[in-house]
Amino acid sequence: MSDSNMIRALMRPLIQKAGGLMPAATIIDAALGLPLDRDGLSRRKSTLWRRQEGELEWPMVEVWALEDALGDRPVSNWRARNAAAPVKAGCILDILSEACSESGDAFAAITSFIAGKGSRERALSEIEESIAAKKRLRDAIDQDNG
Repeated sequence: MSDSNMIRALMRPLIQKAGGLMPAATIIDAALGLPLDRDGLSRRKSTLWRRQEGELEWPMVEVWALEDALGDRPVSNWRARNAAAPVKAGCILDILSEACSESGDAFAAITSFIAGKGSRERALSEIEESIAAKKRLRDAIDQDNG
């Protein structure tokens, strides 16, 4: 099975867990800071449908946003298990992955706070963790001689 087909197959249950295409699209858009319509819903339901049908590829940032928001990471886990070569601990790619994950956690916590379902403290804590991860990424890039 191609990577694209596997990602689509792994995303189907995540979309169902989110409550369908519209809630999944809204979760992703909110996590990525994309504008929602006046009812607080995504404007991109058809884009997600096209991704599920194989007409468009899934951007990893959207996969990570939905995985992080739902606390379920089937695509990331599959990729980690099937990586051709393990990535050296501490390399820029690892730090980038962590920074993306922390950003997704922060977006999810902020979205929950805005929706009245999360606490201010958790949102602020996740923001601080996201900032710290981005500083580690900046430092790693700054120290890289490659």
